[in-house]
Amino acid sequence: MNKRFIFGIVAFVVLVFIMQLRMPKEFSWEMTFRHDSREPFGCLVFDSLMSASSKNGYTMSHQTFYQLAHDSTWAGKPRGILMVSKRWAPDSMSIGQMLNLVSKGSTVMLSSYNITHSSLLCDTLGLSNITSSYSEFSAVNLRHMMENGTRNLYDSIVYVGHPETYSHRSYLLYESLIDSHFYSYEDTVVMHCDTLAYTVDNHSRWLSRDELEESTYYEPVDSSGIDEDGNADEDGYIEVKDTRHHPIAVSFNFGKGRLVLVTTPLLFTNYAVLNDTISELTFRLMSEFGDLPVVRTDKYGETTIDEMRKESPFRYFVSQPPLRVALYSALVMLLLYMVFNSRRRQRVIPVIKPPANRSLEFMKLVGTLYYERHDNADLMHTKYRGFVEEVRRKTGLDVDDDSDDEQLFELLAEKTGESVVELRDLILRLRQIDSQEGGLSDELMKQQINRMNEILKLI
Repeated sequence: MNKRFIFGIVAFVVLVFIMQLRMPKEFSWEMTFRHDSREPFGCLVFDSLMSASSKNGYTMSHQTFYQLAHDSTWAGKPRGILMVSKRWAPDSMSIGQMLNLVSKGSTVMLSSYNITHSSLLCDTLGLSNITSSYSEFSAVNLRHMMENGTRNLYDSIVYVGHPETYSHRSYLLYESLIDSHFYSYEDTVVMHCDTLAYTVDNHSRWLSRDELEESTYYEPVDSSGIDEDGNADEDGYIEVKDTRHHPIAVSFNFGKGRLVLVTTPLLFTNYAVLNDTISELTFRLMSEFGDLPVVRTDKYGETTIDEMRKESPFRYFVSQPPLRVALYSALVMLLLYMVFNSRRRQRVIPVIKPPANRSLEFMKLVGTLYYERHDNADLMHTKYRGFVEEVRRKTGLDVDDDSDDEQLFELLAEKTGESVVELRDLILRLRQIDSQEGGLSDELMKQQINRMNEILKLI
C-alpha cells in the first residue's frame, strides 16, 4: 500500500511538470535589468549589441561606484559608466565617489525613475526645486486600454541633443513606457544643464481676464473673447494653450567629465533595442559616451527578493484554481503520509556519550611543542599567515600583494585609522621576517605579534 501511494505521488508530480513544460511560454514584464535575462525588460540583448557596436569595449561589472573609483586596473583613466535601475537609493558615499569619477574626466549615465529623490545629488547639481514623476508600468493595463480605446496610447520623445551631429527627431512610444520626466511646480522647468530629449505636454486650461493679462506664458487658443488691445473681454474666462516641455534626458558638465541623467530606464532594455521605432533613440543616448570604454554596473539593478519570489514556478500553480486545489491536496496527502508513517520501526538507539571537546588540550600541546622547540621563526611565519588571511577576509586587501603597495597602505590606513608610515614600516618588516631564514629573538617576535593583534582589532 505504501509503495503504491509513493508511486502515485511521484507520477502526479511528474505529470504536473510535463504539463507545465508543454504550456506556451509567457513573457514576464518585470523590470529586472538583469544581464542574463531574455525577457523584454532584461538586458541580455542590449548588452550583446552594445558589446558588438562599441569601439573601445563594453563590459559588465558588479561593482559599486566606490569599487569602480578604486579599481586599479583603470589607473585613473576616464571611462564611461552606465547604471540602469528601477529605483536607486544611493548613500552619500556612493554619490561622492560617483561625482569624483565624473570630475576626473569620466562620463557617468544614471537611468532610474527616482533620480531626484537624492537631496545630496540634487543640491550638488542645482536641482533643488526639480522632481520627477513616475507611474508603474503595467502590461495588463496597457492591454486593457488598447482593447477599449479609451485614451491616446502614444506619446513622443523629441531628441534635441548635439544638433551639429544629429537632427531633431521625434520618437513615438507607448505613453506608459515614458511616463517619467523632470518637472517643476513652476510654469517652466529651469535646469542649468543641456537637455538631450524631452516630451511635449499639450493641454488647454481656462484663465480669468486678470490672470491672462498678468501671464506672459499662456497663449489663447483663438482670438475670440479678446479685444483690440489683446485683453480678455469682461464676459469671463478665456481658453488658453498650455504647452510644456518635460525633459527626460539631461547632461551636466561637472569637472572634467559629464553626468547624464535619464528618467526612462526602459530605453536600455531588450525591448528598446529590438524595437525599430525607439532603438535609434537608445543608440543616440549611448553616443554620449563618445570614444570612452563603457562599463555597465548592475550592482544597483539587482532583482529584489519579492521579484525573485514572483518568478517561482509555483506562482502559476497558485494563480489557476484547479492547479491550486491539486497542489494543496498533494501537500495535505504528503503531510498525512508523514504522520501515519512516523511511528518508530526499529530498536531504540542507545545513548552514546558525545566525544569530549579536546580543543583546549590540543592548543596546550601545540604551545608546549613550540615552547620546547623554541622555533620563533616558524611561530612567526604561522602567525603572519593567519594575519594575512584575516585581513583579506575582513577588508578584501591582500597584504602579500606588493604590486601596488602605496594603494594597499592607503586603503589599509582608511580601514584601521593608523598612519600610512607606520603601516608601511610594519608590513615591510613582516614581509622581510617571513621571507628570511634563521633565528628570531623573543622580544622581536612578541613585538611583531602584538602589532599584528592591534591591527586586527582596529579592522
